[in-house]
Amino acid sequence: MPLNYLINGPVEPKEILALLSNGGFPRPLDDPERTRKMLENGTFYVTVRDDSNLVGWVRVLTDYVYYGLVTEVAVAPSHKGQGIGKEMLRIVREVATPQATLVLTSSEEGESFYAHLGWQRAERAYRLRRIQ
Repeated sequence: MPLNYLINGPVEPKEILALLSNGGFPRPLDDPERTRKMLENGTFYVTVRDDSNLVGWVRVLTDYVYYGLVTEVAVAPSHKGQGIGKEMLRIVREVATPQATLVLTSSEEGESFYAHLGWQRAERAYRLRRIQ
């Protein structure tokens, strides 16, 4: 069965939590209510399903004209290496518009992937970590 890519497709917080847990994301992953709010307050997201199983997800905060922050790019370990991340980011570029500069933070594992896709390393970035 072909993969199904949807913008703002139906997704449950528990599916996102499971996908992120398998990807080693450093965040609270035991709070479905917090995850629900994350889904509701993003600008848009892309889901990827293999049959009914969520195998890819990317979330974006953007103004569509200057900047977009890609907050998560997650692909199930069983589906890595199939071009899912690349296709999700192509969709993100299309939806966020070519006018917007896209920014993301990467795990060490993902650095070569993003460089391979033409993303450039940002030298000056700062963060203020969450308190809770």
